[in-house]
Amino acid sequence: MIYFLSRMFSPKIALPCTLSLTFMAYHISLSQEGRSYALLMFLGMLSLYFFLTYMKTAKLGYLILVSFLWAIMILTSYSACLFVLFVQILWFYWSREDIRTPRISSILAINLLTLLLLLPWFLFLLFNYPGKNITDPYDPRFLLSLKDIVYGLIHDWTPHLPLMIISATLLLLFPL
Repeated sequence: MIYFLSRMFSPKIALPCTLSLTFMAYHISLSQEGRSYALLMFLGMLSLYFFLTYMKTAKLGYLILVSFLWAIMILTSYSACLFVLFVQILWFYWSREDIRTPRISSILAINLLTLLLLLPWFLFLLFNYPGKNITDPYDPRFLLSLKDIVYGLIHDWTPHLPLMIISATLLLLFPL
């Protein structure tokens, strides 16, 4: 999938990107330790491929595929929420000038469809855990503040604080 995704940007970098990801020790180690990592990586690249294809062609079918893949990713791991959020920065970049789909309606459509696909899970939680904690209230690991939750989400991407700060800064400066 990384081959097809990188080929969209430049055919010259497709093979080096694929080889580097294939033999990168970090990805091999992480995919063995975190079982959902390989699935999330594949679903993320697949959704990004379809998202960029939608940006080029403006066909509604790709938008539906992307929202379906995003819903699967969020149900697989909570850390996919940041990926889904940051991929939407690409709405502000258009690949071809002759295709102009309304941005606001596309953004609303994909987000509402993703939430609609996640609705059964939310309803399950609402009806099966009314007024109850989903986690064990006596386990101190689950007493987290918003800062701890954001730190945990970013920690899933980069394990060390200096790298985390640099990655978050570069990610936020990406549109500039």
